[in-house]
Amino acid sequence: MRLGELAEELEVVSARCTPRLGFGRDGAWLPGGGAWFLVERHEEVGELTQAFLVRTGRARDEGTSAEDLEEDFRTEPADVVCHALLLARSPDADVERAIEDKWQPRFPRS
Repeated sequence: MRLGELAEELEVVSARCTPRLGFGRDGAWLPGGGAWFLVERHEEVGELTQAFLVRTGRARDEGTSAEDLEEDFRTEPADVVCHALLLARSPDADVERAIEDKWQPRFPRS
């Protein structure tokens, strides 16, 4: 599956879930828009950071079980990636092309 296809599937899930959570989203590609997508991604990065810090003994676990801590560390990266892809759905962004242009030349395939 290509990233663009994945992002479209994520959009369907996100659009369906956010009204049930009691808040709305603004379009990342609208003038002045995109705040929800960006803020949500930052929140997820914060959750990943917290999971990492607790897992590595740099923050208190606040009574969370070891199993739940491991689960958080395994799943939070997916939230970060998914919200980044939602933000990147802007018509001005082409993540697949940017990866090809910025990352692949640095690590050519053999």
